[in-house]
Amino acid sequence: MSTLKVTNIQDTAGGNSSTSEEIYNGRAKAWVNFNGTGATVTIRAGFNVNSITDTGGSGNYTVNFSTAFSDNDYVVTGCYGTTPGSINFQSPTTTDVELELANSSGTFIDRSFVTVAIFR
Repeated sequence: MSTLKVTNIQDTAGGNSSTSEEIYNGRAKAWVNFNGTGATVTIRAGFNVNSITDTGGSGNYTVNFSTAFSDNDYVVTGCYGTTPGSINFQSPTTTDVELELANSSGTFIDRSFVTVAIFR
């Protein structure tokens, strides 16, 4: 296998430059956009996420990573639509993280548009 060593990476127009350190440390290591309603959770798009598990009950999901992290000291952020509420992130492991979606009253709810990004 070959190794490519560069200081900067740019697109073909010479813009959108990134260093290898930015790519390694500053980019999302996993992300997903999914529909959390209906009988089966559907992933619209994602990176390093192989599935979403509906863990039972409204608003409870597990994001399963394609490639495990070296530890569970990562940052998770996310949102769902424009309705006020919260996403709680529970029990992070090297292979998955659990989500709980709640409305502004604290009631767990399924949502049709959920996005999550993980940084490490």
